This record gives sequence, C-alpha cells and structure tokens, in this order.
Amino acid sequence: MSRKSRTIRKVFVLSYSGNAGKSTWTSYIILPRLPAQLFEVETINDSENTGPKISARKYDQLIEAVGVVEDAVVDVGASNAEQLLYEMARYPDSHADIDVFVIPCTEPLKQQRDTITTIEALADLGVPPEKIRVGFNNIDRDTVIEETFHGLFEYQRLHQKFRIYPDAVVRTTDLFAKLRLAGLSITEVLSDDRDFKRMQAEAPTREEKLQWTIRLNLRRLAIGVDRQLEHVFNTMFSET
Repeated sequence: MSRKSRTIRKVFVLSYSGNAGKSTWTSYIILPRLPAQLFEVETINDSENTGPKISARKYDQLIEAVGVVEDAVVDVGASNAEQLLYEMARYPDSHADIDVFVIPCTEPLKQQRDTITTIEALADLGVPPEKIRVGFNNIDRDTVIEETFHGLFEYQRLHQKFRIYPDAVVRTTDLFAKLRLAGLSITEVLSDDRDFKRMQAEAPTREEKLQWTIRLNLRRLAIGVDRQLEHVFNTMFSET
C-alpha cells in the first residue's frame, strides 16, 4: 500500500477487553507498516509504546490532535475504551475522521464476549461495518479459528455489523518476550545484517559464542514471525 495511493491513514486499536493484544498489534503489526503518529488513550498502561498519552475524558483534544496529522494510530487501553466511546457519542459523526477500528480478539470466552460488546458500541455510534475489523491474537498453533470463535462468526453472519478476518491470525510466539528481554525492537533485529554465524565461529570464548548464537536465532525467529505479521497487516488493511 503506497503512502500516496492508500486511503487508510487513521486507525484506532481498541477493545473493552484487557490483554487482547492491542499494544502488540499497534507496535508490531501496524506502526512498522503504516508510518504514523502514535497516540495512547490510557490512564493505566504498561505498554511498550511511547506515544503521547491522552485521557479518554479529553476526547476533544484527541480528535483535534488526530485531525492535524496526516497519519495516526490510536492505541486505546481497555480501561479507557468505554469512556472514549461515551465521549465520542457527544461529538456525533466524529468517528468519520477514523478510517478503521481494529479489534484484536483472543481465545477466552470472556474476551470474545467483550469483542462483541465493543462491536455493538461502535455500531451504535454509526460506525459502518467495513470500518470495524476483527482479527485474532495470541492463538495456539493447533487452534482452528472458525471452530474456536464459532459464536463470533455466527454473530457476524446474523448481524453484519463488522468484518471478520479468519486469516488475520497472530499465533502464540515467544518472540515478543525475547525482544523485551534483549531490549530490542523487531525492526532493529531484522535490520541488523551482521554475520552472526561468522562471529559465532570466530568468538574466542564459549560465552561470546553463546551471545552470537542467541542473536542469530533471535533474527531467525523474527524473520518467521514478521512474515506472519506482514500477512496479517495485508489481510486486515485491504482497501476493498
């Protein structure tokens, strides 16, 4: 999606559910592929993101800040989601300033119910179905999406209030924990083109050999996960 031709420029990532993976989707899927100003709507946030933080009660300031930039991604914390949509209702049709509302969903039934509640709240505000998009986060390798999320698919079939993407799946991985431990971003790991295999072979001590082995395997893991994230992004942000 070229910067010049694309129409998706402003994205909200939200859910009424905690631990749905909103910050993961923001940091690892959206921002690396949709260069934009990041805003965080959160009062209690342990995310890795570093964007300006705005309270949901100051929705007017948020929508003004989003309005003056060309591209924006807004990471809405679960503790602020309900308040944010309440404030949005006070500014009718302000949702029209946002191109897509992304709702990551995880396997537990509570999170699935919270996803439906979030969809209902957005639909009640008048957000059209093509702007409300549901993908899947932290899904076990053997999970069959259509079976595990049968209720969500049936809800979509009956009510047609949103789009659901069975191929937009982030499988469970330990990459993100490894990146946090190393103090690195996935972009930094992928762009590091040093020859770790040669460095490993030439290292004079066992400890140094282990150090370069860890970095080599971290890059290998990152390459595989990044391909998956690229597919998720292309699936979720199709402009058709």
